[in-house]
Amino acid sequence: MKQNKSLGNMFLYLGGTFVSLFGTSIYGFAMSFFILSITESPLFFSISMLLSVLPRLILSPFAGVIVDNYDKKKLVLLFDALSGILMLIMFAVSTAIGLQIWMIYLSTVLLSSFNTLFGISFFSAIPNLVDDKHLGKINSLNQTASSLSSILGPIIGGIVYALVPVQAFLLINGISFLASTVAEALIDFKYNLKEKELKQEAIKEEQETRNMFAQMGEGMKYMKDQKLLFELLKGSLFINFFFGAVNVGLPIIIVLVLKCSEKALGTVESGVAIGMFLFSIILAMQKRIKFNKKVYVLLLIAVAVLEGIFAIPVLSNGIVAGELPIILFYFSGMFIIGCLVIGINVPVSVVMQERIDPLYRGRVMSLVSMISQAITPIGMILYGVLYEHVDAYVILLASALGLLLVTLRMAYNFKGIDLEENKQVIEEVV
Repeated sequence: MKQNKSLGNMFLYLGGTFVSLFGTSIYGFAMSFFILSITESPLFFSISMLLSVLPRLILSPFAGVIVDNYDKKKLVLLFDALSGILMLIMFAVSTAIGLQIWMIYLSTVLLSSFNTLFGISFFSAIPNLVDDKHLGKINSLNQTASSLSSILGPIIGGIVYALVPVQAFLLINGISFLASTVAEALIDFKYNLKEKELKQEAIKEEQETRNMFAQMGEGMKYMKDQKLLFELLKGSLFINFFFGAVNVGLPIIIVLVLKCSEKALGTVESGVAIGMFLFSIILAMQKRIKFNKKVYVLLLIAVAVLEGIFAIPVLSNGIVAGELPIILFYFSGMFIIGCLVIGINVPVSVVMQERIDPLYRGRVMSLVSMISQAITPIGMILYGVLYEHVDAYVILLASALGLLLVTLRMAYNFKGIDLEENKQVIEEVV
């Protein structure tokens, strides 16, 4: 009976998450296409992208403190419902007076703000939704839902866009948010709440009266004191930065350097999502997922090597005839990277959820989110400038070397970290 409750929570979580992500994916595709078709300006499109990122960067530290101080289920329901209500209001207004760019910008800012608080609340609550043995499975299936929605969203969005008014996407997204809210309301957020966590409720009441910035500082200090978690945070910072060479460079290499079509680029870029989707299903089949330092390092080395291998067609430009060999080469590489990313991210998510003191979980998760999101646009801007002035193969090889050196440094630092001892220290803190 207890296991059925754990599985029930897991499937309600995944069902609600998929519906919400799928609706958002369709909506994001439609709004991006609408902005580009109406304005024909990359600048207006870039502004919408910026407005979706800025609220996350600004709100993440505050969101962590809020999540650590208040009931996570109430926060999840509140912000998912607000997202749905926002979309329905925008649908009604845009139907009455027509959809305008400022409406999209406003809804983007508000939706990003709601999603930031919703996402950190829900992710921090995952260890309390299921049995410990199901923690790896729920993280793997969460990646499956995310990958599947990113694959199907643009496909379904492209078909529907040609058949219905653009305002319909606001309605679809609003309904998806409200549907996921209903599923989340049925989840028992205290199913796997440990006895020691119940004792912390009194501490939480004291926390609520303290300065928000002081609580942020405590979260940062806690993260720094946990050697394994702090090492993983530093690693994610450099990984996101150096892999920007591929994220920014791939369209440039495929379309401008190798003279392939936009269709070829779309096929290549789909490789990551497909790899993530399939490998997340494989991981979900495992009985239990644990973090392993050696496996983590080997997977990162594989990513660095693949990034370097991506330079080969650029170096041999003109030798390979036709698009097909280039598509197969890069699609295969991106597919493997998608698998590797899941192999890295899922065990890291599990170890963080297992080891972070519940009293600090929201603040630590928000810190990780803020840093990873902040470094990505920085890397994209820097690599965008570099690709204007430096040969693509040089950038790829240099970035691969940088990622490899960071990985080897992490492997050296891992030698001084005992996983069991580190876990015991964290449990004693709790």
